[in-house]
Amino acid sequence: MLVIMDMDFTLIDTTEPEKLRQRGRLDEASSRLEDTTVYPGVEKMLSDLRSAGHEILVLTNSRGQDARNLIEIHELSIEEAYYYKDLGVRPKPHSGGHTTLLRRNGVIGSMAVSVGDKSSVREAAHGAGIRFIAAMWGAKNRTVANKADAVANQPEEVYEIIERWSN
Repeated sequence: MLVIMDMDFTLIDTTEPEKLRQRGRLDEASSRLEDTTVYPGVEKMLSDLRSAGHEILVLTNSRGQDARNLIEIHELSIEEAYYYKDLGVRPKPHSGGHTTLLRRNGVIGSMAVSVGDKSSVREAAHGAGIRFIAAMWGAKNRTVANKADAVANQPEEVYEIIERWSN
């Protein structure tokens, strides 16, 4: 299965850089990426997914270089990170990013899943015909669980859900 992960507040707590991004201080936010932490259980989730043969990609509204730097800083074994603008598509909640990744990987929607902490990720996934798992451990707004195909309160639950869907 193709697993499309959101980055901010799904894999990594990016509270400090996000405060700067919201004020339009993008370069300063990029310089604060070291002030982030991987959520407990994320590394094991990624390892378990990879060991089970699932492909993991990141699709983010954050700058692509920031996402790639975060993956490197935290030594996450994720092959690719995509920024909506780099793909030439509109940001979430539009489905263009998800649709582009499906096409590039030769995957149909039923063979993919999206994981994120915001309703905009859910809307983008559903718009592309992909199931959505609400990542509640980093969610600022609990309504992300509304209309989700599944809800994970901890990262290890993502692996369990995807394994159920894969069989």
